[in-house]
Amino acid sequence: MTTEILRSKDYEKNKKQYGDKTNSCFHCMRPTNEEYLVHMLTTGELTDDANEKAENCGGSSQGFFSIGPECMKKYPKQFIFDRKYRHI
Repeated sequence: MTTEILRSKDYEKNKKQYGDKTNSCFHCMRPTNEEYLVHMLTTGELTDDANEKAENCGGSSQGFFSIGPECMKKYPKQFIFDRKYRHI
C-alpha cells in the first residue's frame, strides 16, 4: 500500500533555517533523532512495505528517511517504521 507525501507548511522555511541534513524530519525539515522512519519510493509516494525493493508497490526504493515524533502522527501508523525497519 502507498500514500502520498505530505509536507509541512513550514518545510521550506525550516530547510533554510536548519539546512538539509540526514537527521532532518522528512515532513517538516526540523532536526530529529532518527527514531522513526518512512520508506519513500521513486514514484514520490510512501510505502508500508519495509522490503528494500518494494516492487509490489509500483516503484523502487529511495530508502528510509527520518520523521519526527509529532510529524509521524500525520500519517497512518502502517507507514511509520522504527530503526530496525519494523512497523511501530
